[in-house]
Amino acid sequence: METILFDLDDTLIESMHVWEDAIIHLFKKMNLYMSMEEARQIFFTMKFSEVLTYIKERFHTKQDEAWMFNEVNEDILNQYAYHIEAKKGALDYIKKCASENKKMAVLTSNTRALSEKVLDRLGMLEYMENVYSADELKMSKREVDIYEYVLKDLNTTAESAIVFEDSMYAINTARSLNIECIGLVNPNNQKVFEKNHVKTIVDFTELC
Repeated sequence: METILFDLDDTLIESMHVWEDAIIHLFKKMNLYMSMEEARQIFFTMKFSEVLTYIKERFHTKQDEAWMFNEVNEDILNQYAYHIEAKKGALDYIKKCASENKKMAVLTSNTRALSEKVLDRLGMLEYMENVYSADELKMSKREVDIYEYVLKDLNTTAESAIVFEDSMYAINTARSLNIECIGLVNPNNQKVFEKNHVKTIVDFTELC
């Protein structure tokens, strides 16, 4: 294993609550209703821009995606800039891999700006070869193209790479290229990880 690809949200950092809070805020502001359980099931595989499009199309809102984004953007920026914490052991594991000359990068569905902001604050950015944003690349972790692109850009192969992820759909995509995967387990993905025989860790202290 020469190259490590880290997902960001709920993998390297504890951030899922930020996006759930943003959705709750929007629903209250717009007088809409969806249970959080249903929201998690539907939105889990989506980029935030896709979530906003889904809300507009499902509820036929008069407000467009730009209005919804602006409504929550300031708080999201504040959370990434000042409050979101690292997954336990993440920085120590990254430093360990750096000392072993492992090549590391982040592959996220989040934006590059938010990703780099939080990674820099948490002391992780300097160890990364690059931060690849599916949002910026106009790609999705549902398709192999994004993994092929990243592997080529890093001048590495699927057989020499490993992916850390919390999303089953992304793990399925990486697995289709024979990339080794480790899942960051949580109550929302535990059952599906077990069903699909995903090797899991709770946090990175298990690897340090």
